[in-house]
Amino acid sequence: MREHSEGSYLGDDYLQMPEQTGTVGYYRLYSPSGALFSVNPIYENDISLSSFLIEHVQPPHSARDYITHIAQRERIKPSGIKMYITVPGSNPEDLKTELPRAYYRLFGVAPSSTGTQRPIPSHHPLYEDDLSLSTLFVDHVPPPHRAKDYVACIAEREQIHHSRITLYLSAKAIGVSMTAEAQEIEDLEEIMAAETTSSTSESDPIMVNVQLDDGSLRLGTKGEPLRLSVKARVRKLADVLLK
Repeated sequence: MREHSEGSYLGDDYLQMPEQTGTVGYYRLYSPSGALFSVNPIYENDISLSSFLIEHVQPPHSARDYITHIAQRERIKPSGIKMYITVPGSNPEDLKTELPRAYYRLFGVAPSSTGTQRPIPSHHPLYEDDLSLSTLFVDHVPPPHRAKDYVACIAEREQIHHSRITLYLSAKAIGVSMTAEAQEIEDLEEIMAAETTSSTSESDPIMVNVQLDDGSLRLGTKGEPLRLSVKARVRKLADVLLK
């Protein structure tokens, strides 16, 4: 007689239990600087995305009930969870295909080297012969997708302190005259629309200025907080270079 862990024994065959069906909810896990791995991922190539049966959430189905259910599934404390509701742009069943990407390029700026600004290498370059260009999945940027959330995500990926990063979007990305200068994102609380970031490309990426230390473009201290006096001088130089 064979043993089986599921179903009921019925002669030489087994009566298999039917698969559960119901209404499926989807969620993605984030830390303040990017996507987190789920204990129960749906796909091998997108392991921050998971799902659950809504019927398994205890009534009355308040936000707290959903948080409690997800916390139990992921083995984390409910007190550490904030939940954001979004309107998905695509069916989660289609996420086996490529996720939307945003492209960015890293530049180093040193305040005392007049006119000095050059591309610096990314930890995740797209090409061996273009080390400053990289990309990230838009869905892996933590909600609510403010400029500061993009800064945090890029800072984590590139091992740069967030205080050293300034973001710029091209005229094309922000939908103004092509003769306009690149625009600094000054309000870090500003929401960066998925349509804007997903429309970036290898030839038209988000421009990321990395403010380096006085008198040098060396990268040794890029992970340390930027001194306020240095930050002011670098911002002034960046304004000059972009004119």
